[in-house]
Amino acid sequence: SELVMASELYARGMRLSGSATKRVKDIFAKEKAFVGAWPSKGLLPLPQVVAIGRTNVGKSSLLNALMGSEIVRTSRQPGHTRNINLFSVGRAFYLVDVPGYGFGSKGQDMEALGHYLQAARGGLGTALLLVNAQHGIKDIDEYASSLLERFCVPYQIVLTKGDLVTEPDLRKMIASTEAFIEAHTQRCHVDVFPVSSRLRHGILRLQASVLAACSIQICADDRLLDVRPSA
Repeated sequence: SELVMASELYARGMRLSGSATKRVKDIFAKEKAFVGAWPSKGLLPLPQVVAIGRTNVGKSSLLNALMGSEIVRTSRQPGHTRNINLFSVGRAFYLVDVPGYGFGSKGQDMEALGHYLQAARGGLGTALLLVNAQHGIKDIDEYASSLLERFCVPYQIVLTKGDLVTEPDLRKMIASTEAFIEAHTQRCHVDVFPVSSRLRHGILRLQASVLAACSIQICADDRLLDVRPSA
């Protein structure tokens, strides 16, 4: 059926046991708290997961879907996130919300992003580079990717708003993003994560990827989950 095909498209071959699924959901159900604007003092030695992307890419909606609660305010107005904000997710990791780039920033947002990545790279579990599935990777996204490569930050490319494109177009966007990864990434293992925040498609796979990148065990046999697409 079309529903099964869509589910497979977002899962990309990932299979989770019932116990592993429960473990993922339990971790993301932990209490979240706003820690403060970066740089913050007194942080625990926990990995950081940073989300970056153009303004209006759907970052706030994705973070709320990822966390299972409304931890960041959504807005139709571009550029409403002004600071680099940190949230604790239990004692598992810190979620870092960075202002969107490309809306009247004249380079300031990219400069701030570069400063953060350089300072925090030793404690970063992974970065999520958000790209609108309707538009694909733009020049400014390519520059953001180059910053992640420069500072050797492991990252994944998340295709947001997958429910706003047809399945054939989403497949084409996944393929073109994979071609970009093949041509432009060298230092980091990068994968593609199509998601729909509204329908929660692809959210479980992304959650599992975040935990694996942070070396958080979700499998009973101590293996870190491999969320790469099956051959």
